[in-house]
Amino acid sequence: MTKYIIRIALIFFVSISAFSQQKDIEFKIEDNDKTLSVICFNNSEVTQEVVLTLKEVKGLKGYSKPITKTLAPKSKINFIDLTYDYVYSYKLAYSKKPVITSEEKTKKLKEKNAHLLEDYTKINEGIVIFDDTECTRCSFATNFMMENNIDFKIVDISKNEENLKLMWKTIREKGLSLKVKTPVIMVNGEVSHSHNDLQQFLEGLK
Repeated sequence: MTKYIIRIALIFFVSISAFSQQKDIEFKIEDNDKTLSVICFNNSEVTQEVVLTLKEVKGLKGYSKPITKTLAPKSKINFIDLTYDYVYSYKLAYSKKPVITSEEKTKKLKEKNAHLLEDYTKINEGIVIFDDTECTRCSFATNFMMENNIDFKIVDISKNEENLKLMWKTIREKGLSLKVKTPVIMVNGEVSHSHNDLQQFLEGLK
């Protein structure tokens, strides 16, 4: 009886640990007749490459090395089946990285284009992000806004020299430092840039 309780406790611990690490990727452990099925869920909007690693494995058969699998958006996959006789233990760890397919790139581009500022007389209204497509922080900011359904507009400075001049003109007019780490963000006419904690700043816009 004691051994049985230990086994259940271990399953519960691993499941909770996996769920608490990240929201985009989650793992569920299913126990069926001395077989553990490790199920991975991709809850994100993009394809994810996931590497599963089991450490300190005892009493389980079927695992020999880290396993890499690619999951489509909003999908699940059986990563591995493990067998056991009775008592077992292990530690589950994983890493992930987004894999952007051509279809997803096209979809994301259309979504971003829908936010392009068209009426520049309204640049001081609402949230406006000066976006450089080569800037990872800019991409993080625009993706954050879209994923959280926050109303905002984009001024593309990567392909439009006039927009870039507008950004610098706006910064100078506000008397801000010209040492800029993008993105430059306007909120009802107030300009900010070089955010030390960009995510925290964006969270405040919700």
